[in-house]
Amino acid sequence: MKASVVRSVSAGALALVCAVPALAETVIGVTRPFRDATLSAAVPGAVVEVTVKPGAAVKKGDVLVRLDSRLEELEVARRRQQAESQVEIEAAKARVATLKTDLDGTRRLFETTQSVSKDDLDKKELEFRLAEAELSQLAVAEERERIECEMAEAQLEKRAVRAPFDGIVTRVEIEEGEVCGPERPLLRLVDVTSVYFTASLDARLTPGLSLGQELAVRVENDGDPLGRVGTVEFISPVVDAASGLQDIRVRFANPDGRVRPGLSATVELGATPQ
Repeated sequence: MKASVVRSVSAGALALVCAVPALAETVIGVTRPFRDATLSAAVPGAVVEVTVKPGAAVKKGDVLVRLDSRLEELEVARRRQQAESQVEIEAAKARVATLKTDLDGTRRLFETTQSVSKDDLDKKELEFRLAEAELSQLAVAEERERIECEMAEAQLEKRAVRAPFDGIVTRVEIEEGEVCGPERPLLRLVDVTSVYFTASLDARLTPGLSLGQELAVRVENDGDPLGRVGTVEFISPVVDAASGLQDIRVRFANPDGRVRPGLSATVELGATPQ
């Protein structure tokens, strides 16, 4: 009887323990832009136009800075004129067609009436083959000119710094008349339509996380905390040996732009997102 009571109490205690929910773990981190780019010119040159100011909203492909491109424009015009000129190749095609007709007529005469000599036939065939070879060389030259024209156009395109994505210009560090090179930052562009929560947390907590998992994010916003629901997009496969910390990244939508990257934020691990 006594043993039976002990077993009953143990089972009840176990049920009570299982009924207690696991405590949520608060992870502190910071918000960062979904995309953040420091833009430079691909080639050195003098700046002739800066089309934006800090705070400007731009679309992908918009020109933000123009470099002096007069020489490149002239080179493109020259190459394009050469590439588009068909005078030589059309003349060569006409010559090949004429010599082919002449060769065919000479061959028929040689084979039927013997009114032309074999030497005359060989001479006609040689002229035709040489004309074909010339046409082939012109076709190769035409393709080379087309490629060189595209290369000149690519060099001209490098004289413009374009937005790689839709975003907001946060810094402009160049003025018209200045000379810049590939190593000099010109602008900073960010996309905050989505925001990342990033943190380094105790590696013992990450086994409870999975990619695609939803987490509640609380962003400190000058006394007006903002609640968001984000999705785990990255869990570092590496644990820092010195600290025992592991990086995670959670992405959440920011369509109204209220969450400003750089603000402190927290994530509750083990809590159900609301």
